Amino acid sequence: MNKDVEKVIDLYYLGETTSQKVVSKIQSFKLITEDVYCEYFKMTNVCKECNSKMNYTGFKNGFVCSTECRKNQREKNKNYGRIFDDLTLDEQKSLILKNVTKQNFISRKFLKDNNLTEKYCYDLINGTMNCSYCNEESKFINWCNGYSNKCNSNKCSKYQRKIRTEYTNLLRYNVKNVSESKVIIEKKLETFKKNYNVDNISQLKSTKEKIRATNEKIGKWKSRDQISDISIYYKYSLFKHGFKFNVLTTEQEKSLLNTKSVYNNRTNKQGCVRDHLLSRRYGFENNIPSWIISHPANCEIVQHSENLSRASRKEGDNLITLEQLLIRISFYEKYK
Repeated sequence: MNKDVEKVIDLYYLGETTSQKVVSKIQSFKLITEDVYCEYFKMTNVCKECNSKMNYTGFKNGFVCSTECRKNQREKNKNYGRIFDDLTLDEQKSLILKNVTKQNFISRKFLKDNNLTEKYCYDLINGTMNCSYCNEESKFINWCNGYSNKCNSNKCSKYQRKIRTEYTNLLRYNVKNVSESKVIIEKKLETFKKNYNVDNISQLKSTKEKIRATNEKIGKWKSRDQISDISIYYKYSLFKHGFKFNVLTTEQEKSLLNTKSVYNNRTNKQGCVRDHLLSRRYGFENNIPSWIISHPANCEIVQHSENLSRASRKEGDNLITLEQLLIRISFYEKYK
């Protein structure tokens, strides 16, 4: 083989074919004939697939077989992925590891030829990884980084924030919820008393008006124009102390509540309810302040059936008078 021709081929593969000295000595690649090409690459012009003679197209593209042979080769490449499935698990793992570069990247060509994904190959070698919070499968990043320690679901994200918040609160205040911290409660009380002269900001009229305006806007509450005066009075005359025994609670009431328990529309229709000794209607008609009607001293524990029979009572059917109720309230406040 001509030394100049061999030098041109070497320089071509080194990326130096633009050298003016070499190109001026020979006219480009026209001197590289079929025999020179076979001699340099130590190959023949016979196709390994169909055993027929191939056509020489020049130095850059080399030998090309017939169109039918090339179609058959493309079909084989399409079905190449099936060969991977036929391998055993150990063979698949070894084949994957062979196609991992020194920089720890998996060959894209290998994935494309075998119709595989990075996640599938990673799971085959290292296995899957679950989220440390919700124990669901974590998000896969890539072959190099593997799985994330956390998943990205909204439910899990809320849970993660909750755990982090509780952990921070435990470190700072020794409680999971900040509202339970004595330090925070004292700070709130100091701020409310200093700025608003109340224990709770919800006691302010401005705050109550804002709450009402918001609830009226979203349709949760009716406006004051739509609510009658008696409905408002009835609302503020309800008991706020719950089913708690006090100095005025009789033994009969205690035993009745212990045996019948609290009334429930579904589970306990024979249960007990709280009734007003001095009715709310009487209080409204006689302009009695609502706090007197809702006072624990005006409460009596009775069965629900008895309370229904009292619903139709008139003004003179009250169980006690206003004077008696005031005496009960003063006694309650003194010995509670």
